[in-house]
Amino acid sequence: METPKELYGFDIKMSEIRAPVIASNVFKTKKGNIFIKIQSTYNELMEYLKENKLIKTGHVSISYIPIMGDSLQVTVGVPVNESAPPGKEIKCLSLPAKGKVLVGNYEGKFSNRQKIYNAMTKYLTDHNLAIPAESFERYLNDSIPTSDSSEIRMELDYPVY
Repeated sequence: METPKELYGFDIKMSEIRAPVIASNVFKTKKGNIFIKIQSTYNELMEYLKENKLIKTGHVSISYIPIMGDSLQVTVGVPVNESAPPGKEIKCLSLPAKGKVLVGNYEGKFSNRQKIYNAMTKYLTDHNLAIPAESFERYLNDSIPTSDSSEIRMELDYPVY
């Protein structure tokens, strides 16, 4: 029997949601401004954690949703130990504790990460899995990409049922 790595080119497996509370900020931006905006949003989130005495409990996650033209809706999230009151643009989201996620690992240039998306889309289709929420990228070395040529280590997570 073939493994997901042999069949899809990446390690893909089912897992449980590991971060039940995430401090997040959603914004819209043009693709050309994305890296600067992600970094400033991450800095705002870290300030929010400090102000609310929250503890970062995992890796930074980012979700990208294409909207009209060359614009994106981006969510930057930081897993935290507990919920806190909303900030000006920051909210703490609670995720289902035993929720399932399909996880795939990618290492390489940020601009080439579409390969893992394609492989996981095929896996989802092949296994008749439904996606109740947007996928998100967890940056395993916590280094947020600063350009398309940034080398990243990430885990792509698709909530599934």
